[in-house]
Amino acid sequence: MTAAKTNKAQAQRQATTPAIIALILLSGFAALVYQILWMRQLGLVVGNTSQAAAMTLGIFFLGLACGNWFWGWRSSKITNPLRSYAWLELGIGLGGALCLPLLHFYRAIYPALSNQLPEGGIWIAKAFLALIMVFPASFLMGGTIPLMGKFLVREQVNFGRITASIYGINTLGAAAGAFFAAFVFLPNLGFRLSCLAAVGISALVAVLALRLAKDQSSAAVPELPVESTQTEEAAAPLPRFVIVLLAFISGFNVLALEVLWTRMFALVHENSVYSFAAILVVFLLALSAGAWLASRLASRTTGPVPVLHMLCMLSGLAVCAVPGLFLRLTKDLQMLPEKSTFLSYIINLFATAFAAIGVPCLLLGVLFPFLMKAEERFARMPGKSIGMLAGVNTIGAILGSLFCGFFLLESLGIWR
Repeated sequence: MTAAKTNKAQAQRQATTPAIIALILLSGFAALVYQILWMRQLGLVVGNTSQAAAMTLGIFFLGLACGNWFWGWRSSKITNPLRSYAWLELGIGLGGALCLPLLHFYRAIYPALSNQLPEGGIWIAKAFLALIMVFPASFLMGGTIPLMGKFLVREQVNFGRITASIYGINTLGAAAGAFFAAFVFLPNLGFRLSCLAAVGISALVAVLALRLAKDQSSAAVPELPVESTQTEEAAAPLPRFVIVLLAFISGFNVLALEVLWTRMFALVHENSVYSFAAILVVFLLALSAGAWLASRLASRTTGPVPVLHMLCMLSGLAVCAVPGLFLRLTKDLQMLPEKSTFLSYIINLFATAFAAIGVPCLLLGVLFPFLMKAEERFARMPGKSIGMLAGVNTIGAILGSLFCGFFLLESLGIWR
């Protein structure tokens, strides 16, 4: 590519920056609306809220992890990542819309299934319904950030900063989606219209991305120039396996703590739906702010190791402080008042959540995006690097939530 064409392509990308930010925000927004809707509806079908939540989250994160790995690997062969991103978003919308006829069909055949199948067979049918409802769309969701990373990262030195920014914007949209799904869409629109609203957002993102893809003169995205792998390994401040291990531990800890802190808030709040949604929104907002901070740190430092040491130490200390802080905020586990107006009730719920877990969530939220700075030296193929680390992080998240929910809570309790 000539220098003139390169400069023109860079100018076009800078001109479309607000549109790209809107794409990433809306994509995250729709993803969490789908997740909340799936959990709500599968809870009605399965008949057990905790089992439905575990099933939905497990399949959702499994789809994300598989999508991270597959589309990250596939990104090296994609010449127009923005156009491919658009087709993924269209597929997500179709996958979200699929749940409406699937649920109608399942309810129609359920009486026959219950008469002919044993209890174990009914559970297999419910698990299969959850799988075909959730997995296809979440698998496609897993490819959106790797493809957007491939499109945006054109210089290896900017890999950490840009990737952290993508995560921050996407997570901010996810926080807004979780809030609107739980507190606005479902109470006022119901499941069907809420689902159609999310499908419409996915379709809008797809159309806008296709339009932007046509406007880009640099359809073919070259791989980033880099030295040999042996040189990278010798020069890297962290070995690759340490980066991967930290990505796994980050995902494990964040989801384990979300499970713990959701159970913690259940001690003082009777409405489990709002309690779960509030914890999720606080988590996502703090993780988004953490990703933004990671982006700033990545642009101002060349050696990530001291920053990673500091983040691990401070986040550990902040997590240790949560139990005592929560007891003081709730006056030794007194129930949060629910007799005031709905607005003041929501404000009180979120204020307590932010005060109790906001700081540790923020610090935990910096770690994984900042690992992209450590990965920078290996990121000849941005989409592949993002997909690999995101996949490892998501696998850690799955195992963290399961290990905490089924073992740690039962054997050690919340505080230990």
